[in-house]
Amino acid sequence: MVLQICSAPDFGQPGYNSSWARTNTPAGSPQQNAVPGPRQYSPGGPRFAVSPDEGSGQRFRWLGWEGHAGISPGTGIAFHDITYKGKRIIYELAQQDMFVDYSGYGGAGQVTDFDSVYDLGLSSHALVRGVDCPWDGHYMDSVLYSMGAGPLLQPDIMCVFEDDMATTAWRHTHTGDYAGPHADSARAVELAFRTISTLGFRQDASIEVRVTAAGYMSTLYYDPAGITFRDQRFGTRVQKYVLANIHDHLSGWKVDLDIEGRNNTFHITEVKVGTYQEALAGLDPNAGPPGWWTNLPLKYLHRSVPPAEAGYKIDISRPQGFHIVNENSTNQWGTPRGYAIVHAAAWTKYHVAVTQHADNESRSHASIYDFYTPGSPIISLDNYMNGEPVSNTDLVAWVMMGLQHVPRSEDIPLIHNMYTNFFIKPWNYFDQQEALYAGATDGAVGQGCMPPASVEIVYHWSM
Repeated sequence: MVLQICSAPDFGQPGYNSSWARTNTPAGSPQQNAVPGPRQYSPGGPRFAVSPDEGSGQRFRWLGWEGHAGISPGTGIAFHDITYKGKRIIYELAQQDMFVDYSGYGGAGQVTDFDSVYDLGLSSHALVRGVDCPWDGHYMDSVLYSMGAGPLLQPDIMCVFEDDMATTAWRHTHTGDYAGPHADSARAVELAFRTISTLGFRQDASIEVRVTAAGYMSTLYYDPAGITFRDQRFGTRVQKYVLANIHDHLSGWKVDLDIEGRNNTFHITEVKVGTYQEALAGLDPNAGPPGWWTNLPLKYLHRSVPPAEAGYKIDISRPQGFHIVNENSTNQWGTPRGYAIVHAAAWTKYHVAVTQHADNESRSHASIYDFYTPGSPIISLDNYMNGEPVSNTDLVAWVMMGLQHVPRSEDIPLIHNMYTNFFIKPWNYFDQQEALYAGATDGAVGQGCMPPASVEIVYHWSM
């Protein structure tokens, strides 16, 4: 076998300018702005409390939310016993892994990485105050094991802060009701926990889970006139001798919901298109279309309970909602209380899988053993889906979210941060919107005066 060594002759020349690959910006460069950017602050001090919990991690409290926050050495951020207004919503909400899969023709291009192999928690570094999180945030330390088999104090590994989202949680302008023209609104604020991931607890009793991709891409040597010309189908040329490969960023999460107890049921709500007869089948099989029907496409809801554990993929041509509910507890309107998993699709086998809770099914996979054979994992969600029912039992949702990254030249020297997310939202859990009076702690619910009807006002709209 003949081994060919590929090298770019420019790299070896004296005085080669490699500034395109560096991020350190010299003082006085055009990229720096002399005017400071905006800052957020809490005029009355923090409205959240964080205190050391028994064992490890810390206990937090904020506007009805309470729970335990910590860092797992192998998998990173993890929450347990999350309650809202005294009732448990989540037993465990924990990151499982971060996965990156590159495509390429050359051997160096076809790369798979499970970040938990390198220990997501142990490999985390201190957050930069005023950059990663606001100056007035609460910064948490963590004590984890080190490679020397001893305790390692990692300062500022996670921050907690109230995030002014600079928008509204809800808003409406009234133009003709009994109170006269006025606008009602409430500011959107969340309690954010940030490491590599960010979890936001909101006043509408929902949780957003966000994962941000940042840093340098894995790249290849590329010479379009040489033996690497085949790699052009697997990426984008971003420098003279550099090709950035197409790849995925995936993040897996365990969501162990307890809705009014542990006897929960998995519901799927699908939006279908069909006829009135199809929509009303099983409810009123003799019903026909109403008299005003004009043969337009008709959307209707189809609700079902799967017979057993399974994994599901999001199909934009077949909108579906995934809900974990308690059929023995209803809201004022007779609808089972529940929470929904809402997120965008990713290139993965399952977007959501639902299984019965089992103490020996604590993680979705064991990456240290799967690193070199990801197609034949030692532990897989498929092993957990063994035909057990998903009605009136303790359930766990396994959520996968991700990004498809097609590189561009603007990703050099490193990418502009991009993120993916999913939501854990109340679904008929309350009788009405929980954030209706969210603005009350900032004073009165936001109200704006409208001009009197007798005054002629001309509004100019631009797009």
